[in-house]
Amino acid sequence: MAKKLLVLILALMMVVMSAVPALAAEKPVADTGDNTITVLFTDALNWGSVNVYYWENGPAWPGSPMTKAYINEYSQQVYSATIPANVTGIVFNSNGRQTVDITSGIVNGALWYTKSEMDYNNYTVGYVAPSVQPTAAPVQPTAAPSGDLTVYFTDAVGWGSANMYYWENGPVWPGSPMTPSGVDESGHQIYTATVPANVTGIVFNSNGRQTVDVTTDIVNGARWTTLNQTDDLAHYYVRYDAPSVQPTEAPVQPTSAPVQPTYVSGKALVSIYGIDGTVADTREFNVGDTFTVYTAMNASAVNSGKIASFSCTQSYTNAVLTLADSIEEWGFADLASVFPVTGTSTVSNATVPGLIQYNATNGSMVNPFVFDSNDDVLIKTTYTVSAPGTAEIRNGIKTLASADAKLTRLVNKGIVLNNAFMVLTSFDASSDEPTRPVITAQPQNWTGSDGEQVSIPVTATGTGLTYQWYYYKADKAKWIAAADTDACYDSIVMESKFNGRRVYCKITDQNGNSVNSDEATISYAAAAGPVITTQPQSWTGADGEQVSIPVVAQGTGLTYQWYYYKADKAKWIAAADTDAVYDSIIMESKFNGRRVYCKITDRDGNSVNSDEATISYAAAAGPVITTQPVSWAGNDGEQVSIPVVAQGTGLTYQWYYYKADKAKWIAAADTDACYDSITMEAKFDGRRVYCKITDRDGNSVNSEEATISYAASGITITSQPADWTGANGAMTNIRVAAVGDGLTYRWYYRPAGKTNWIATTDTDAVYNIQMNTSRNGRQVYCKITDNHGNTVNSAVATMSMA
Repeated sequence: MAKKLLVLILALMMVVMSAVPALAAEKPVADTGDNTITVLFTDALNWGSVNVYYWENGPAWPGSPMTKAYINEYSQQVYSATIPANVTGIVFNSNGRQTVDITSGIVNGALWYTKSEMDYNNYTVGYVAPSVQPTAAPVQPTAAPSGDLTVYFTDAVGWGSANMYYWENGPVWPGSPMTPSGVDESGHQIYTATVPANVTGIVFNSNGRQTVDVTTDIVNGARWTTLNQTDDLAHYYVRYDAPSVQPTEAPVQPTSAPVQPTYVSGKALVSIYGIDGTVADTREFNVGDTFTVYTAMNASAVNSGKIASFSCTQSYTNAVLTLADSIEEWGFADLASVFPVTGTSTVSNATVPGLIQYNATNGSMVNPFVFDSNDDVLIKTTYTVSAPGTAEIRNGIKTLASADAKLTRLVNKGIVLNNAFMVLTSFDASSDEPTRPVITAQPQNWTGSDGEQVSIPVTATGTGLTYQWYYYKADKAKWIAAADTDACYDSIVMESKFNGRRVYCKITDQNGNSVNSDEATISYAAAAGPVITTQPQSWTGADGEQVSIPVVAQGTGLTYQWYYYKADKAKWIAAADTDAVYDSIIMESKFNGRRVYCKITDRDGNSVNSDEATISYAAAAGPVITTQPVSWAGNDGEQVSIPVVAQGTGLTYQWYYYKADKAKWIAAADTDACYDSITMEAKFDGRRVYCKITDRDGNSVNSEEATISYAASGITITSQPADWTGANGAMTNIRVAAVGDGLTYRWYYRPAGKTNWIATTDTDAVYNIQMNTSRNGRQVYCKITDNHGNTVNSAVATMSMA
């Protein structure tokens, strides 16, 4: 049996028997003739009682009790209810259980049945359209101009307008506006348009919404209707309705009736029927004989992704025949490749004797079954003749959910599937069963690390072999064709994201015969993680030094995060340092004892913590006094000036004087490097002073003491130097006047903001110097000495530039 003939029907169907409930046979419902309709519900899950809730203007929840109508052929209770014709939604429910919202197909005589699949907490339903006969002759499609086709589109989801885009040589997107052409029995707008007869594809669209590509059955008078279901691209599925064209002439009648075999008493006369219901062959067997029925199925006429679930049957006269053996299949990964949900084939004839039934479903129209034009299956059913008589073996296949209107309509009518599948049933095995490629070495699972080349080979024998690898994309729940088209899957370099990837290879020979390999799984072997080759070392430094604690590690795509321990919060804190060195701080005493470590992570998320390192503060020895204070003697009005000089970091000064009447040391107002806060008077004679010098780390040192002495003299200053203000370039002319014996003068100055006094070259009673900006704020005084060695210091005068 040539592969092209290997076509259709059998009882094939992978079971998922519990996943797809049996369709209840529908009994026609009479038209109510008023503004109400009758709807039916099959309690396929044995709820025991049913209410119907509907809107608009319906009853309060849970709705109205339904009435028992009849028992169907599967011993399931069918309920009925009369509801307003204008309802827009229905929910069937019973004792806390309920169906999903039903918002389409609500017409007189419509029937729904419960399915075991759940949508969240609500039961999904199957739908059986009413078997209502038309009351008038079907409307004939409008004749199109010669060479053109007239097609129709029903807007069943409320788009409000419709465009038609088609190819070849069609208009630019979104195509041409369609013309309104009345409404259907549900009030949905129908549109019409004329297209060239040679178009190969159509897309109906409106305001950003569109249907799936329509590439089949494009004939004059064809009709498509939007379904309230979309694919993973959000494109609407459509239902197809063939044109209602009447034959132009009566069908040719056969010239004579076929010759029927004659039944012989004591034997079994067995007839096998094709999918079209006609007798394919009849043969005579003795009681006890065993024979095999061969059914070949091919799905080449089914467009990819049209069918979501379907049911196949092979019925036989169990009073005469007994099923002797299970089913064998050959071809692409057997039935599991055609029916990926069930994965295995199971024969079930316990419910109805004489019936072999297979069910397959993927649960939704989101990812329908995909049939390849080269996929076919051979099913062998072996029977034993158990009693004499006349026996029949019949095949049937029905879609239970489909995006193809032709398939759906046949199901709703209870008719077997049309030629979407091709089937040949025979008593004889074909002498030319295709010789498929033979896989001699299946793909093996592969494990590797980052950067390794994935390599999964397959070995097969056959003529003119071609290869196509597929991988499973979990986020889309479907198999994707890979770039690999030879005998080895090696198009990727290993990364962690490929961990768990499943692949298989489809191998096809030059005659189109194909076989699928076993699956192989790719596993990621993560590296052991980063390796620290040099641990961080503890560090010691003084004020102002840059802390630097490095770590050295090996690994791929390493990142670093340093942490320090915060004692007052008793926890580790992420530092600002994110490279291989902890160096974000300058040393201060407050960092003494800080503990740090580094967490090193590779690109696979493997991480390792370094050893801890401790930061220690090396404090300076403290301030060092290089010039001690010296005792000072002076006369009335002289400025006391006792400096001290020291070295250290961040030095501060505090002078103290001894207050004899209280017998204790008192902090003076002087907080710089010179004790000069008093002008000499006799009361200060004998005052002792010293300076305490402290660095920024709190280290301190006390200077030696110095004594202030009052030196009385015969020198009297009659005119003290006065503050002077003048312009840049003016002469200062600051004067002092005094009386005494053999007086000599020496002027001293100190720049603004300085503490040390500097002797000038001025040795008379006038300090005369040209003013400039550098001298602004300079202070001066004059030391006057008589010929007895007595001295007196004048008051201090300040120079200011106007």
